[in-house]
Amino acid sequence: MEEKSYALGFDAFLRSFGLLKNGKYAFLLGAGCSISSGLPSAQQCIWDWKKAIYSTRNKINSPIFDVRQDNVQKTIQNWLDSIGGFPALGSDEEYATYVEIAYPIEAYRKEYFAQLSRNAKPSIGYRLLIELFRFGKLASVWSTNFDGLVERAAHKVDVPCVNVNINTADLIYSQPYSADLLYVALHGDYKYTKLKNTATELDRQDTVFEQSLQNHLSVNSLVVLGYSGRDKSLMNALKAAYSKPGSGRLFWIGYGNYIPESVKELISHCRENNREAFFINGAGFDEVMLSIMEHCFYEDPEKRATIEGIKNTSVNNISSGSAIQLNTGNIFNSKLKLNLYPLKIPRHYYQIDTACLSPVVNDNLKELIKSAPFVATVAGTQIFAFATISQLVSTFSISSPDALQQVQMPACPLINGTIKNLLIKAVLFGLSSKHSALHASYGDKILWSNTKRYDRIGYEGLKLNLYPNRGNDYVLVSFSPTIFFLKEENYTKLQKQNTVRRYIDSLKNKEFYNKLSEWESEIFSGKNLLWQIPLQDSGGCTFTIGHNSAFGGVFDPESTEPKFALSSREIWSGKRIPEPKLRFANPTCDGFIEDANPMRGLLLGSPLERCLNLKSNSPVYIGVICPYSYTDRLYNFLGKLNTSCVPRYFDYIQPYPGFENAYSNTLNIPNPTDKSRWIQCNDIQRDGKFLASKICEFSQKMSENYPNFTIIVFIPQKWESIKEEISPNDSFNLHNYIKAFGAQSRITTQFIEEKSLSDVMDCEKRWWLSLALFVKAQRLPWTLTNLNQDSAYAGIGFSIDRSKNKGQQLVIGCSHLYNSQGQGLKYRLRNIENPLWIDRKNPYLSETEAYKFGLSILDLFHESMERFPRRVVIHKRTDFQSTEINGLRKSLATGGVKEIDLISITEERNIKAISQIANTYGISTDTYPLKRGICIQISDDEILLWTHGAVPSVQSGRLYYAGGRAIPSPLKIKRCFGSTDIETIAKEVLSFTKMDWNSFNFYSKIPATVSTSNLVAQIGRLLSHYPNQTFDYRFFI
Repeated sequence: MEEKSYALGFDAFLRSFGLLKNGKYAFLLGAGCSISSGLPSAQQCIWDWKKAIYSTRNKINSPIFDVRQDNVQKTIQNWLDSIGGFPALGSDEEYATYVEIAYPIEAYRKEYFAQLSRNAKPSIGYRLLIELFRFGKLASVWSTNFDGLVERAAHKVDVPCVNVNINTADLIYSQPYSADLLYVALHGDYKYTKLKNTATELDRQDTVFEQSLQNHLSVNSLVVLGYSGRDKSLMNALKAAYSKPGSGRLFWIGYGNYIPESVKELISHCRENNREAFFINGAGFDEVMLSIMEHCFYEDPEKRATIEGIKNTSVNNISSGSAIQLNTGNIFNSKLKLNLYPLKIPRHYYQIDTACLSPVVNDNLKELIKSAPFVATVAGTQIFAFATISQLVSTFSISSPDALQQVQMPACPLINGTIKNLLIKAVLFGLSSKHSALHASYGDKILWSNTKRYDRIGYEGLKLNLYPNRGNDYVLVSFSPTIFFLKEENYTKLQKQNTVRRYIDSLKNKEFYNKLSEWESEIFSGKNLLWQIPLQDSGGCTFTIGHNSAFGGVFDPESTEPKFALSSREIWSGKRIPEPKLRFANPTCDGFIEDANPMRGLLLGSPLERCLNLKSNSPVYIGVICPYSYTDRLYNFLGKLNTSCVPRYFDYIQPYPGFENAYSNTLNIPNPTDKSRWIQCNDIQRDGKFLASKICEFSQKMSENYPNFTIIVFIPQKWESIKEEISPNDSFNLHNYIKAFGAQSRITTQFIEEKSLSDVMDCEKRWWLSLALFVKAQRLPWTLTNLNQDSAYAGIGFSIDRSKNKGQQLVIGCSHLYNSQGQGLKYRLRNIENPLWIDRKNPYLSETEAYKFGLSILDLFHESMERFPRRVVIHKRTDFQSTEINGLRKSLATGGVKEIDLISITEERNIKAISQIANTYGISTDTYPLKRGICIQISDDEILLWTHGAVPSVQSGRLYYAGGRAIPSPLKIKRCFGSTDIETIAKEVLSFTKMDWNSFNFYSKIPATVSTSNLVAQIGRLLSHYPNQTFDYRFFI
């Protein structure tokens, strides 16, 4: 039987479940159902016992020794395998063997489970399960767990519960004569004497239970959740039950598409005996229960209110704080000249209801507005305008007084996107009307000059945007130099992009200052600019823009420059956050060393994994897929990784000492004569999809022979034309296709392109590639030092299949988990049901979907971390909408999280800051751009953080600016919900710019929490048929 024939879609299961209005179900719950209640799954228990054995015998006690992490598990398993006498990884004997070795005395085994269970609180899934009983759809609950969570959840809402366990087996016969919930603890209950754990115990199933189970399942359908099927006696009991005739069906709900062999055997056995049985790719216990309840009972107002009450149980314990305040003090020692100018705007505008206009006028609105001597824009059924009443009446033929009204300008006008666009249009209108050489492109929001031709391809201009200025009665307009292109000149998109990039890159700190001064001189001529709309009409709407740009004052704790107090032109104040440091192992494996430079940290210390007391060198192995004619060049290139070299420039790059000296491990490179590890293919390839399938086939074959190898995939320049294919109905990307296959098959891959084989930046390439291979071998190079140990972090990203029509686009959501050391742990992908949209471009979550997304994140925390966080921080690239805030805070609060911070992180491309030096002789423009880590507050809930900027060079007394082009743009960080102080939030964001293990850069501009989530979501589109599955992030990088 093919695997897909076992399956039933989760949506089909929900429809089936709700169809039987009077039917009842039995539920069988495994350890996976209690994970969100703070209890480990059976698999996690196994690793806890392995860790206990390993750590006591090796005397390990390290803060990075979290057994939920793959690299720690790999270390422990290698040690167990080397010792011998333990079951093979993944065998059915692991559970019973390891619990007996870890705790050979029965009383202590019982105490182990009692300690786990005593303080556990039933999660929302258990509480909803009891409501399912109260709503008449649940006949009984059978469980392999010792925790008593079903009974506790029942007692909490006064539902009588008959607890049947090994000690009280005869009680199972009392249930048919009572209205109590039948709860059968198949392996015992921690509150009683007997528990079943060892191999001998698990191989016996109480005959009373077995007979009762057979009778029960003859008429009731069984839903299995959170159970792996590892208990032979229980699986045999189920086979016996389904050997008999009956109407009850089996619905086995798993997490992901993987079906254990024991479950396949059971489903096949059921069908051979004419009993219906299915495997359902579901989600976590809590999310499945919520989906069942919403689908079956939301149409009943009373039941819906009950469900919503459970969802909102703990939400009042978490609230958002007051307006943020960056504590900058009153003394500053660094100045920033900003490309922002004060703009005084009118106190009112006009609004016209198009429903009151004639059909002829409505049909020609665009043309009427374009030719009008005033400024107007349309949004929905309304026209917004700066004009006089007489002009509006005349232009739009207004006859009804109800059509036109004067509207007071709101206190925060820029919150309304339509008003903001109207104001930008008004500024472009005014500035272009004052100078004959200046012209406005309203669609691009660019003011351009026909006298400033650039490179014979475009015209120099200014991109305009508006920003609030808290506490003042004016807003700020930004001037950002750019290039404007006339439509009739028909340049390609690539030509335009390259031209703009070349122009922006040329404007370094002093050059940008000079260019801005040039525009100031042309526009203002040393005085403020005033205009009315309509022009020369004193009764119109008046605008005034100041000719002096704004400044910012910054306190840098490491600066020796003279201190000063703010003047009226310093509208914003801020501080520089010190560079975050990374943690490495001391070479003696006794403690840690810290360094901000990851290369220097490895040279002075060792990879952090050495703190796990791994005494023997564990090589990193690779395999290779390469075209025939490139074999020798690639082999020589890879061989360089085992030799040392010195960089050409020493501003940041350290001398490369060779792989073994850098990572305390050897790199095993195959010889091309080894055909099992070095697979050669034809140079000429014409079909990208066929090539991708063959690479995946080769990778699979190599992985079967050599598990845990990283596969090098070499891409020559001649394959460039087949790497990507885009059509209206489909899209293909060679890299993403292979990465998706690797994630699905647990194969790590490393792409190397032909251009990498050159000698340019040789030392840098050795560092970069060696790190990638080290990390993809499940190794741990470093972590962060300064994060809150009670916090955990998640990044949310989305990917959209834009080849589909609106409304049919598949939206993939990705959550990426990080622990309190900044380690990226696991990804989870999920299909977003019924996404909402901002401007028809950016998806966001409904409250229901956000709630389920939050439950998924909780599952991910429990799955990936030994210690559950008190505080959860979630980063996203777009603002959190109210539906997302409500859904996430409710679900996370239900899971026991005490503090939540929802932070949006976006690139602010229009605000530029020019670093200036203040000394006893006055103020001058710095040669270098502003320093990395500068943070200034711009509103009650927003800051600007420069994650890109100048940093100290490894050469004393010098600065280093990565890339050396343009001047850096800041990130805009907004606390959409939460109570953590903004400086802590900024420090965390800055720290995560140093946690991209796919790069040896001193930092990344974007924090790993959001950059990697978006990347994985894009690849995840190819894994949409694996919803809710968890992946290690190393498979994607």
